[in-house]
Amino acid sequence: LCLASLQEGTAAGSAERRGCEWLRWLQRELPRRLPCVGAVDEPLAVFHQLQYLQRGCAISAHVDAPTPPADVVATLSLGTGLHDTVRVGSARVRLRPGDLYAIAGPARWEETHEVHPSTSDRLSLTVRFASQSELQNC
Repeated sequence: LCLASLQEGTAAGSAERRGCEWLRWLQRELPRRLPCVGAVDEPLAVFHQLQYLQRGCAISAHVDAPTPPADVVATLSLGTGLHDTVRVGSARVRLRPGDLYAIAGPARWEETHEVHPSTSDRLSLTVRFASQSELQNC
């Protein structure tokens, strides 16, 4: 489990927040901010998922599917929720807008994780990173 904050990149009015430009910024920034992404040999963002959860909704405990292939799964909180929490294994983490968490290694492949119900709507972006060299062998 890795944690970081990207609050300056998600602030209203920031240049990075505009569409594809913002996604490219995020793909460059995550390997620098999260050691578990930076440790991937030539990390490539192979999957992006924008997710909206209404207030009170949850995502039950699960282990992510192995496809699309990804060594690291990183999720950035974009929503307005001030009481968003996730659980990865036995670790429970409170998230604010702009906070980021990632799972890799045993936390990615063996531990369950879940999103607890929030007191407000929740918006997040999940990015899966894989090694470019490993993808060539697929």
